[in-house]
Amino acid sequence: SLLHIFACNLHRTLTHEERSDIINDKDLPVALDNVRHILQHGKHSQLQVLQFIHDAELKDIFPNVWIALKILLMLPVTVVNGERSFSKLRLIKTYIRSMMANKRLTLLAVLSFENAIGQSLYLSEAVLQFVKQHALSKVPQMNKETK
Repeated sequence: SLLHIFACNLHRTLTHEERSDIINDKDLPVALDNVRHILQHGKHSQLQVLQFIHDAELKDIFPNVWIALKILLMLPVTVVNGERSFSKLRLIKTYIRSMMANKRLTLLAVLSFENAIGQSLYLSEAVLQFVKQHALSKVPQMNKETK
């Protein structure tokens, strides 16, 4: 049965150096079936079953179920949520890259325009015009008396 396959897989996973004191793969399917009969009505989440075993003080009666549920509830769920978060991460990275590329392209266009304007200027004429406006005669000269 599927329950027995689950129990064997869990037992194999928790076995270290051919020894596993944590879960008994032969007792777990029977214990899970007994817990299912005790709960008998409605569907219950793993957390609700664990809470029931704790509240009814059945930890010593169903130790394999108690340990298996604690392991199950402590493992992070990575299959569905992880794929979604990775795809969201990929979307965010793509968006940031495109925004950076757009910003760089905009700055490159501005540099190109400034370069075109700079190339069109005649530098020698600009220097001559500056010198004419700020002629040396306007620069204060030191008198021989102030020395």
